[in-house]
Amino acid sequence: MDNAALNLSRRVLVVDDDESIRDLCGMVLRTAGYKVDVAVHGADGLGKLRQSDYDLVISDVNMPELGGLEFHEAAMNLPGAPRTFLFMSGGASEEVLLAISERGLKCLEKPFRIPELIGAVEAMMRAPLNAVLAAREAGSRKEGRLSFTDLCSVVSAAGAVTGVARDISPHGMRAEYAGEPIGAGEDVLVKVSLSGLSFERGARMVWTERADGGFVSGIEFREPMPVSSIVNIMAGGR
Repeated sequence: MDNAALNLSRRVLVVDDDESIRDLCGMVLRTAGYKVDVAVHGADGLGKLRQSDYDLVISDVNMPELGGLEFHEAAMNLPGAPRTFLFMSGGASEEVLLAISERGLKCLEKPFRIPELIGAVEAMMRAPLNAVLAAREAGSRKEGRLSFTDLCSVVSAAGAVTGVARDISPHGMRAEYAGEPIGAGEDVLVKVSLSGLSFERGARMVWTERADGGFVSGIEFREPMPVSSIVNIMAGGR
């Protein structure tokens, strides 16, 4: 799947004064498909946040220059806040853990296992996907869509055409294809394959327009697809 087409950049900033932890998190998360930058303490992390936007910040609690809680508070005051934070700590006091909890944040206790890190990051990174897909404007049928590029086929009464799926929402998708156009109102069966994961959905063509080298159509699913299903497909297709 073409992750560059997603509105979610899936960038992570790891902030820790322990070089071994920075290296471990960076290696694991890059292997998992994330873009990762690192900072050596909170002050360095603020500098990175002023230069770039991140989908997730993973920060140690006890650091020189600027501690984790102070770093989080300062980060929340930067343009583009709020940001998603995950804390790491080895032996933090109950007072600090309570302060983290009161901010509605999570803390990963050191030493942690690699599956624990991946699981925590994946859980937090799926939340924005849910928010995008479930978003609806008041008084409007508009909803969030995730953009991607992958093969699909559309089966109509005239036969099957192979094309490219461009975006998807719980209620429909947009596809580009060559051959004969499929007219608005026609019943179709949509088949999409995302890096080994696939789904089929009965649907109806809502509109069709001519595009470069073929046609593009808006397709409405007969039955809405659960947001969780799309999130799992997109995450698995990474």
